[in-house]
Amino acid sequence: AAVIAMGPWSQAASGWFPSAGLPERTALHKYTSVTFDAVLDDTAVFLTSSNDVQIYPREDETYACGFPRMEDLPASPLDITPCDTIATRLKQEATSCSSLLESSATKTTAACYL
Repeated sequence: AAVIAMGPWSQAASGWFPSAGLPERTALHKYTSVTFDAVLDDTAVFLTSSNDVQIYPREDETYACGFPRMEDLPASPLDITPCDTIATRLKQEATSCSSLLESSATKTTAACYL
């Protein structure tokens, strides 16, 4: 047995071992995330919008993610960047449920494949 642990790039292994029956697609969506410089209570929030926005308080910040998009996985993780328009929309949805988030600074904006 072998373990292939390459994150979303594990799908490349299906070409290396064609008879193994490995999945050809392991990353289904690109998500955008924003980290706010705000400390909220310890309640995760799942917004009921078509954008699947989720808000997770952390010890010293608040993390929000959502807006899954079907996009091809780039060859290099260095090529994964968030779309500014989608990041702005994510911030708008997240801040709509918390005045503390609305008044806080954005620490980071990122994207990932899940």
